[in-house]
Amino acid sequence: MRSWNRWLPMIRTGLRHDRRSRETDLLHSSLAPPADMTRLSGVGVFWALLSFLAAVGASFGFYMPYWLKGQLSGTPVYFGVFRRCNYPRRTVSDEFEMVEQCGRYSSFTDIPSLWWQVATIAVGTGCGLAVLIALIAILAICIRGIISPFIARIAGVLQMCSGR
Repeated sequence: MRSWNRWLPMIRTGLRHDRRSRETDLLHSSLAPPADMTRLSGVGVFWALLSFLAAVGASFGFYMPYWLKGQLSGTPVYFGVFRRCNYPRRTVSDEFEMVEQCGRYSSFTDIPSLWWQVATIAVGTGCGLAVLIALIAILAICIRGIISPFIARIAGVLQMCSGR
């Protein structure tokens, strides 16, 4: 019964607002455990933010067409996994003309080779997973209990091994 007396001022309905009840509220609120936003350490928060920045950078690189740079008929040509700039196009009369603009392939089968298509799927999937994991890590900063310290260590080790 004594434990109820300790918590009664904190759960009261607010009908009494005298000085003594406010002092009791302050005393009990100082005894309450602090409401931490996260269980991640400073290193964990740094890891989550760095993971987010790396995922955004990888996704940006996946989207940009500047993976390969070359020159065709004096015009600079750029190719990415699913985008291209200043690319050759075959005309109706079976001749090549240079299209001097950036654009993506109109369909998946328009990507030049099978390995280029495989690279598009692999890099796109990797970027998607990186963004998903980074967003979960960012949520772990804001919401307590999403990632335990053990899971955070495992995720860090997996990220370290994936770079080799």
